[in-house]
Amino acid sequence: MVRKEQRALAISKWGNLFMGAAGALAAWLSNSQALMLDGLFSLIGFTSAVLGSRVASWSTRLADRRRPLGYAADGSIFLTFRSLSLLGLVACALLIGILNIFNYATGGAVPTLRYGPIIVYFMVICATCVGLALVLRAAWLNTGKRSDILHLEMRAALFDT
Repeated sequence: MVRKEQRALAISKWGNLFMGAAGALAAWLSNSQALMLDGLFSLIGFTSAVLGSRVASWSTRLADRRRPLGYAADGSIFLTFRSLSLLGLVACALLIGILNIFNYATGGAVPTLRYGPIIVYFMVICATCVGLALVLRAAWLNTGKRSDILHLEMRAALFDT
């Protein structure tokens, strides 16, 4: 079970790193701050997959002297960390949006979007997210639907789509 979970999280990790880099490149090519935030969202997914694989291996350990109640609570702590990270990104996006509206309303320069890179980015990222969601779902089903981390990452991939 742990091996399947680790393999799926590794695929998720590299997929999210690819999407983060693609978001940064597409943002640069298109002048879109929204794509930069989307790339940052994917980098949070990369960090989450790295930490999630460690937490998944820790949470199967039995109670010991250091942790008399066991390591199962690490999964809940991880889920809280991921949620708070995403909440912070949403707050950042909100602030940037308000500042851009203020800049536009006061007559400031607004960069012109180039739509070609945005369309290509959209198609590549949607295909990547669907692929990641399918891999994570298969791993979640193969582990008997017991991994909250795989379930969360699968839902995150679907949300990214």
